[in-house]
Amino acid sequence: MVTTPLTRNFKIQLIRDIGKSTGADRQQWAEFIILNDIPLEELVDILYMNTDISTRFAWLLGDICQMDAKRVRGIIPQMVQDRPLIKIKNFHRTIAKSFQYAGVPETIEGEAIDLMVNWLLDPKIIVSTKNHALFALNQLRQKYPTLKIELQAILEDQLDKNSLAFKKRATQVLQQLQPFQS
Repeated sequence: MVTTPLTRNFKIQLIRDIGKSTGADRQQWAEFIILNDIPLEELVDILYMNTDISTRFAWLLGDICQMDAKRVRGIIPQMVQDRPLIKIKNFHRTIAKSFQYAGVPETIEGEAIDLMVNWLLDPKIIVSTKNHALFALNQLRQKYPTLKIELQAILEDQLDKNSLAFKKRATQVLQQLQPFQS
C-alpha cells in the first residue's frame, strides 16, 4: 500500500492533536477519514503509542465503527493479534465494539468467540465490553446455531452477576434465543 501525501499529513496532524482531543474533534476526524478514504491500515500503528494518543485513537475507531463499520473490519485481526502489546485500559471494549458493528472476520472467528465468551464470564470486564460482546455473539449465532445453547447458558448464569444495563440487554437477547411460543 502506497501512503499518499494526504494520508501522511493527516496522520502527522492526528498524532500531534489526538492526545488532547474532544469527542467533537474525533467526530470530525472520523468523517474526514471516511470522506477521504484514508486507509486505517496506515493509521493503526497509532494504537502502540503513548496512552493518551492510543486511547483516544481507539475511541476514534469506535466513532468510525458507528459511522462506517466496514472500514474497521480490515484492521480487526491485527487488533486481536496485537492486543497484549496495546497498553490501552479496556482495549477489549474497542475490539468487542468492532465485532458488534463490523462483524468478526472469518479468519479469527474461533478466537473471537472464545474471547467474547471469556469477557462475558469475567467479573472484572466492564459492562460496555460485555454488551458489545453479547450483541456480536448473538449475530454469530445466526451462522453457528450451536452457539445459541452456549450463549443462552452464559446469559442465564450472568443475569444476576452484572449491572442492570447488562441484565436488560441480556434479557433482550435471551428472548430472541427462545423458540417461538404460541
